[in-house]
Amino acid sequence: SAEYLRDGHVQAAFYMTGLPYGPVVDVSVTQPVDILGLSADSIRKLTQKFPFLVSTRVPADTYKGMQPVDTVSVKMLLLTTDKMSDEAVYNVTKALFENLDRMKASHAAGAGISLENATQGIPLPLHPGAEKFYREKGVLK
Repeated sequence: SAEYLRDGHVQAAFYMTGLPYGPVVDVSVTQPVDILGLSADSIRKLTQKFPFLVSTRVPADTYKGMQPVDTVSVKMLLLTTDKMSDEAVYNVTKALFENLDRMKASHAAGAGISLENATQGIPLPLHPGAEKFYREKGVLK
């Protein structure tokens, strides 16, 4: 779809991806790119009806010349099964949060990851190992 945008075959495309998204960055080099935002009321209604959606602000200049935009997003999830041990899941969760600086350095979307928002918008039950980690950190009561 980014190729079609660039070539003028389509006027709009829908993406659910981390930001910035490389193919759209490429398009924005040669032509203006606008992200359509949502009103505060629309965001409120959507996040109430669909708890897996979270309010998100796309920062200015995510794409060349773009103004900040308020919208909704779906949180990235690291999924496992109940077959993975509590200890292993605890250790993976701990390792992720102990290495946030590396994740943030590897992709701009890493900047949105924090302990404070780690459990926001999760549509599935937490694995007991992850739950233990979040309780120890005070994220869960």
